[in-house]
Amino acid sequence: MINVETIRQALTCGQSRCSCGHLNGLVHCPAHEDKTPSLSVSESNGKVLVKCHAGCTQTSVIEALRGRGLWPPSNSYWTQIPQQSSQRQPIAVYNYHNATGQLIFQVCRYHTAIGKTFRQRRPDPKNPGKWIWSTKGITMVPYRLPQLLQAETVFVVEGEKDVAILERLGLVATCNPGGAGKWQPSYNVNFTGKKVAVLPDNDDPGRTHAREVARNLYDAALSVKLIELPDLPKKGDVSDWIQAGGTAEELVRLIEEAPQWKPPNSLPEIVITRRFLQDQSNEAIKAIEAANDPPFIFRRFGNLVRITIDEKTHPSIEIVNDIQLRGMLARCAFFWKETNKGKVATSPPLEVVKDILALGEWSFPPLEGIIQAPTLRPDGSVFSDPGYDPVTRLFYVKPPNLFVPPIPGNPTPEDVKGAISLIQEIIADFPFEDQADRANCIGLIITLPLRPAIPKKVPMAVITAPAPGTGKSLLQDIVATIGTGESAPMAGFPRDDDEMRKFITSRLLAGDPLVSFDNLELPLWGPSLARALTCEEWEDRVLGGNTTARLPQKAVWVANGNNLKIRGDLPRRTFPIRLDAKLSRPWEREDFKQKNLRDWVFRRRGDFLGAILTVGRGWFIAQKPEPKRPLPVMGGFESWVETIGGMLSFAGIEGFLENLEQFHDEADLEGPEWEGFLEAWAKAVAPEGKTCQEVASILRDNPEFAATLPDNLEQVLRDPEKSFERSLGRALARKEKRPYGPNNLALQRVTTTRKVTLWTVAPL
Repeated sequence: MINVETIRQALTCGQSRCSCGHLNGLVHCPAHEDKTPSLSVSESNGKVLVKCHAGCTQTSVIEALRGRGLWPPSNSYWTQIPQQSSQRQPIAVYNYHNATGQLIFQVCRYHTAIGKTFRQRRPDPKNPGKWIWSTKGITMVPYRLPQLLQAETVFVVEGEKDVAILERLGLVATCNPGGAGKWQPSYNVNFTGKKVAVLPDNDDPGRTHAREVARNLYDAALSVKLIELPDLPKKGDVSDWIQAGGTAEELVRLIEEAPQWKPPNSLPEIVITRRFLQDQSNEAIKAIEAANDPPFIFRRFGNLVRITIDEKTHPSIEIVNDIQLRGMLARCAFFWKETNKGKVATSPPLEVVKDILALGEWSFPPLEGIIQAPTLRPDGSVFSDPGYDPVTRLFYVKPPNLFVPPIPGNPTPEDVKGAISLIQEIIADFPFEDQADRANCIGLIITLPLRPAIPKKVPMAVITAPAPGTGKSLLQDIVATIGTGESAPMAGFPRDDDEMRKFITSRLLAGDPLVSFDNLELPLWGPSLARALTCEEWEDRVLGGNTTARLPQKAVWVANGNNLKIRGDLPRRTFPIRLDAKLSRPWEREDFKQKNLRDWVFRRRGDFLGAILTVGRGWFIAQKPEPKRPLPVMGGFESWVETIGGMLSFAGIEGFLENLEQFHDEADLEGPEWEGFLEAWAKAVAPEGKTCQEVASILRDNPEFAATLPDNLEQVLRDPEKSFERSLGRALARKEKRPYGPNNLALQRVTTTRKVTLWTVAPL
């Protein structure tokens, strides 16, 4: 038979006084969730008597007890004390006194089946011992006012229960009646000259209430501090924190370490009634400028932009539209309309928003891109503080948990030697074809984090291998992980040049520091890609609109593929990193120093970045010493060759770009094709010159000559739906006066009196 003691043991916390502070004899009621014991259990005349003083019904208590196995199938042995709603007693009563100690009202706390509730009452002056359930007409005061007036330091909390908990620790605390959102300015005078610490509950209403209290007491109190308690559970309060082990000593320490609370600057007010549009817009712009510290809105090549961070913490640059700008304005100023009844709050007018966007010229800070790692400025100084840097015009979004060791201000040779050794560990498992490929790879690794220190253009890195599974994509991923903290965005190569143009524009609009193509099967080719690699500003129409964007081209470009071939003008805009495991199945290799290289690099990313910055900083401090060997010439990319090649030579890495000429000869498909085509032309076509139509006719009649056509022109010749003459004319114009082969054969124009262009092939 279950007895009274069994129920008490099952529903009590086991202490003579519960952690919530209520007297022995009550246990936790199973019919409602609560930290305060409210259920009495006793035995009378052979029957067990149970009663919930929080107001739970008999049925709910019995069902809850039965659900816990504490109530037998038959209820003949069990009864509950009859309870009427009018007989419900408060769980706790909190007395509010005036400054002289006179009781002026009470707050009564009740527990019901749906949670806690409070009621206020005041003594009935006509009937001693009786109560009037209203506080109308009396002056409300803070809780524990007499103690508050005598104290030097006062804690302000949200409820009376929290005050009692702090008082047990020997601290003076108070709250206002009514809970969150009920603070009255009349309470402020009682805190004159006090040191105040406000302890918010861990929820939005609690934090809002705490800020309101701090704002009220800022002018009255000697000091105000807003204390965020560490490790506080959601919706938790100071009572929960103390029950979890918090102490008075720790509270005092938190107060000493916390900064003084200062109210945020009040927002400017903008009246829009009966005012010129330009005046409204000017005031709105000034309001954003005043709030833009630290900056959140920027200008970028004719657009207002902002930085967004997605759910994967990936940052990107976004052009601000009218809806977004309107929201920004609403948070930077109060807008009012004047009516017969006075000022009425309103939203920022759309005509003001559109007028600001249409200006095209603003004083907001310029933004060129985003970085996710510390870097070097063009003068060699370190940019490592998260946020906006006006020198580089970059915004550093620091990834979570990234720690980069301090960079020596004046790195020693030993510092540089240790740094480059650490960088070399990253690529120890990759089978480079020769030392030049290894040096080129280190150059690529340091290029991405140090890109802001390189004033002009950077060529595209091409990672190639004779067989799949050699590690091309992995190496590309490692480069991205170190530079951006994320895996490489492995995009497929666009189908045609128009798609490539749109792809480039979208990537540069987003401010991506790295653009990469993975596992290319077709030759690397495209006029738009060639243009992007050699321009410092990219201009193109924004997709989905009629506006033209001019964007800084500061990205690092990488592509990989098996025996990757390159067409057109791209060979001289690329540099190679060749891998060769000399195995038929290189993916079956097991002789790795790091079994999971990606995870290892990600974990040690901060160390690698510190090493890269140390090498770069050392080169600048040493006054950019000349490399030990002359560096190869790479037209259009001189600043990159000088910077990266100089750093590598300074760090003792030789061979940078020494395989460049061989790579271009092997990778360039069009060079040999055009060389053969021009040699065949010199034999098949009369030297006095022919029009495109005449050359096309000769090609159709001469299969041997047609067989020497470059691949892209041969495909057009075989396609009846395409104009071969037009394609041939454009191709000849692009190759005019460009020498090929040992005889320097080149296409040259011969123009007749009829202004018809004739083409001939002759040595230059």
